[in-house]
Amino acid sequence: MNRIRKAKEHRYEKQILQRLVKKKLIVIQEAGETLRAALTQTGENELFRLQIIHAPRCLDGQICMVVFDIPESKKQLRKNLRDFLRYASFTPLQKSVWISARDATTPLSRLFASKKLSRWISVFRAEKIN
Repeated sequence: MNRIRKAKEHRYEKQILQRLVKKKLIVIQEAGETLRAALTQTGENELFRLQIIHAPRCLDGQICMVVFDIPESKKQLRKNLRDFLRYASFTPLQKSVWISARDATTPLSRLFASKKLSRWISVFRAEKIN
């Protein structure tokens, strides 16, 4: 009985991994007899997106604000950032100012720092006055 349950669990885990590979969220790497899963860039972006949309709501009257000034030479980066913010449920106030009711300051700051983008992108926890 226990062996059957373990076989079902193994099959279920294998299906999950195959789904993640198919969606290009992870890659499976073989190291001898061991398999190792690693996040792809798409998987990393999805992880950050989920952390952002599942972040707790800001305190009353507060918002999470992303402000950026990305050079024209990095036009594609600017487009990708806007797409990502939209995908993460942010709302544009202006072309380079986006807000959310979710307190995503920590995961966003980590994301931008890890990508070395902090010189162009700032994240604030702001209080709405009116």
